[in-house]
Amino acid sequence: MATLQNISKPERAPRCQKCNDREFILTGDGAVECECRKRKIIERNIRSSMIDKAFSEATFANYKTLPHTKEMLQTARDYATNFREVRRERANGLAFTARVGEARIMKAIGSKRAEMKHKHNSYGMGKTHLLSAVANTLLPQGVQVVMVCDTDIVAELRQGQFAADTPDYFEGLIQKLESVELLIWDDLGKAKTTDWVLNQYYRIFNSRYRKGLPVCISTNEDLDTLAERIGDSTASRLYAICKPRLVVCEGPDYRLR
Repeated sequence: MATLQNISKPERAPRCQKCNDREFILTGDGAVECECRKRKIIERNIRSSMIDKAFSEATFANYKTLPHTKEMLQTARDYATNFREVRRERANGLAFTARVGEARIMKAIGSKRAEMKHKHNSYGMGKTHLLSAVANTLLPQGVQVVMVCDTDIVAELRQGQFAADTPDYFEGLIQKLESVELLIWDDLGKAKTTDWVLNQYYRIFNSRYRKGLPVCISTNEDLDTLAERIGDSTASRLYAICKPRLVVCEGPDYRLR
């Protein structure tokens, strides 16, 4: 009688009949790259990109453009279109920032706070959508992209460092953030600031600055309040990376329309 233990599972047929999913074809002189390899590299890059599923279909075409967001759209689209050339520049990043940062607005008292928030709103303008569209445009071209949300990645780093059962996970994640071809960091400055968090920001962004690797960020802080949230040294390096394509975002929140 057959049991669960002695029933063998059928082997999965290889997706590529030419190389049997090895991605290389043996020849008399060694091996040559199979035509499926590029496609599989792209698939692996997409799986490891960490893009939020909610934005996996974000494109420039389905972005809801408003009069005050046209510059954002144009800058992001141009960045993705010209990434191969931009990548070789020293200042090769992109940043969406606020004109008046959240931290500054929160310090205002009473009705002044509501007035400032209404006048200088930077929420609900599609910053995350556009950065996701950059990623979704470049990934099929073979560019390695990792996109993270500030609060989520800080929590993951913290958990990884202090998890006794996975001692190598923290360093592996840091290395990935430091070395991926394009790092996109959404909502920078949102996580609670501690000395430990500031150290991780500096370690990651300083490494990318020294290596000349591009970074795209979005934040609801202005340049001064962002420095308060992530540290002056880190903010200075990010400014140097992103200054040619630094877009100040301000206008109505489309979610409230």
